[in-house]
Parts: sequence; C-alpha cells; structure tokens
Amino acid sequence: MSRLTLTRIPTRPLLLSGIAAGVLFPLAVLAQALIRQGFDLSVHPLSLLSLGSAGWVQVTNFILTGVLMVGFAVGLRRVLDSGPGRRWGPRLLGFYGAILVAAGVFTVDPMYGFPPGAPEGLPATLSWHAIVHQLTFLLAFLGLIIALFVFARRFWTLGVRGFAAYCLLTGLAAPALIVASEMVPGSRGYILFATNVLVHGWLVLLAMGALGGDDSRFRASHVRAARRPTSHMNM
Repeated sequence: MSRLTLTRIPTRPLLLSGIAAGVLFPLAVLAQALIRQGFDLSVHPLSLLSLGSAGWVQVTNFILTGVLMVGFAVGLRRVLDSGPGRRWGPRLLGFYGAILVAAGVFTVDPMYGFPPGAPEGLPATLSWHAIVHQLTFLLAFLGLIIALFVFARRFWTLGVRGFAAYCLLTGLAAPALIVASEMVPGSRGYILFATNVLVHGWLVLLAMGALGGDDSRFRASHVRAARRPTSHMNM
C-alpha cells in the first residue's frame, strides 16, 4: 500500500482498521487452533499454523493484520495533533504492522510434530526463512512493548491517568507472560495466546478511543484548552 494511496483514504476507515486488526488476528488463530488437525494450542506456537495445506490461512492472517495495522498507524498520526508520542506512537504501530507482513512472508520450519508427520521437538538446524521469522517475532514484540510505554507516557502527561496505567500495566504484563511461558512448557501455547489477546485487546481500545470515544485522550490541544485559565471581568 503506497503512501499516496493511504493519503486518499479518510481517517475514520483507517482508525477502524485498528479495531479490525485487533479482533481479526486472535480470532483467526483461535478458529484455526480448534479445527486444524494435529494442532495443540497448549504447546504449539501459533506461527506453526502457517504450515501445511491450510497454512495459507495464517499467512493471510499475518499479512492482512499487518496491512490493517499500517493503515491504523496512519490514521492515528492524523488524530494526534501534538503532545508526547504523537510521532513515535504511530511509527511503532506501523513498524509492528510491517513486521507482521514479514512474518507472513517468511514462515517457520515444521517442529513439535506439526504439521502431522513433522519431527518432534525442535529441528536440528533452522532454515534461513525460519530464522527471519524468529527475528520478526522479536522485533514485533519489542516494537509493540515500546509503543505501550510511549502511549502510557502520553496519556499520563495529558492527565488521562486511568488509560495511562492500563498501557503501563499491559506493557509490563506482556513480557512477564512471555517469560512465564518458558517456565511452564506444558502450557506455553496457552500463555502466548493469552499474551496475544492482551496486546490486541489494547489495540482495539486504543482505536476505539481514537474514533471519538474520548477525544481528549488523543488531541493535546483539547487538554490545553481545558486547562487554560479563563478571565473574569469585574462587574
């Protein structure tokens, strides 16, 4: 999607794409986990859904969600008129979207017995595209966590303390869950999926707010106007 094309799209559809991305990705993963033969959400990384005869579904999920996220980032940048994070917040979300597209292009290697017939455990060596996919996971996760802290600072500065705390707690909980998943191998997949739901739920709420639920969350000018002292004439 070119920059020129994005500039022609009205802001509202771009913001709606943030809600669509936040809902689409985890729901598509859950639906596949329930119907794909041999896939066990408790132990299999969701990226393995990109493999096999039906792998195109998850590949499409990665790419479509990524494109929607890039559109959301453009729409969000239009809404943020000033204040902390008005540039880096949308940039980080756009970066996350671009990395998701890359994750769809570069797939993982078969492992942990999936697809059916694949060797158990990790492969002895990783293919180059599997290495790239692993890198996309790290970059996407890092970009999203930094974005959470950037928006936490923005909303705190604007006086929206509740949503700022929500951003901060989500940014702290997500990496903690990743660490926890490595400590509980039998439930690793469930924990990683819960982390996915957590961060995409935050994206949905962010997009809903940007659509006009509370304009002061996003437009710093509204906060400045509200704080500006009014002069009173003596009668």
